[in-house]
Amino acid sequence: MLENFLITCNIMLPLVIYLALGILGRRTGIFGEDFKSSTNRLLNKLLLPMTAFNSIYKADLAGLRSGSAPAQYAGIATVAFIFIMMGAAHFLDKDPRKRAAIVHCSIRGNTMLYALPIATALYGADNVGELVIVMAVVLTIYNVAFILVLEYYRSFGSGKTSDGTFAMIKEGLIACAKNRILQAIVLGFVINWLGTVGIKFPSFLQTAVSNLSGMTVPLSFILMGVRLNMDALRSNSRNVVISTAVKLVIMPALVMILPLIWGWTDKTFAAVFLCFSTSSAVTSYAFTEAMDGDGELAGEIVMVSAVFSAVTLFLWIFAFKQFGLI
Repeated sequence: MLENFLITCNIMLPLVIYLALGILGRRTGIFGEDFKSSTNRLLNKLLLPMTAFNSIYKADLAGLRSGSAPAQYAGIATVAFIFIMMGAAHFLDKDPRKRAAIVHCSIRGNTMLYALPIATALYGADNVGELVIVMAVVLTIYNVAFILVLEYYRSFGSGKTSDGTFAMIKEGLIACAKNRILQAIVLGFVINWLGTVGIKFPSFLQTAVSNLSGMTVPLSFILMGVRLNMDALRSNSRNVVISTAVKLVIMPALVMILPLIWGWTDKTFAAVFLCFSTSSAVTSYAFTEAMDGDGELAGEIVMVSAVFSAVTLFLWIFAFKQFGLI
């Protein structure tokens, strides 16, 4: 038990330290608005795609070609929970704008931000290929499904008519094609395959990509700390608590029932678990706000889930380590 506790501490405490540095930097004035905007652009446009590419091009994918069950299951579970939360949101709030934020932030997670570094800490950078494949499926669903979901709530709440289902699907597919992380994953597959036929990635580029990828986790969590503002939590506390509980506790617990029954362990189990146990994605706020959802509520859910995910992820990982599942 002590060994697993120490392993979990070694995974989670550095992330907590980065978060605390961000909070301290904001309060002392070291990190201002310029830091937030420039760092956010750096992460989204360069570092996160680099991290995704670095993980997939270095991974041994030979054993995954015939074993896509975790990715298939994660995709089905994601879609199922979207419909479940849309039904639940109907009873949680009458305002379609708030329903949009509740559904979006209860499902969409910081998969790249949290899952990848934790998996790397557990298994090493060369052994997270299965997680990245699961992430590719989940990210694709996020980009397509939530455009449809947010458009539904926008039309329902404002009386606007949409351009039709096919137009929304087309918009979702275009969003996928423009997503830099998904582009990086596809490129990673190409470079990985070229390596199997004798065309090697230049070593100086490998070094550059690895070094840039190493900046992602510290900067991401520092930025999260800079953004945290507990004073913004006001009248939305009920919806925030419910959405956070769904994201960090209820959904991971329900999703992992079948993998437990099926006897999945190690990287297979962890790939699914880590995709469903992270805090609400920071991009949930931007997407919700842009499509006329309740941006304030979305931001509060993202903020609170980020704080409590440090605790819930610690407990989940510690428990699963104790039972030999990861």
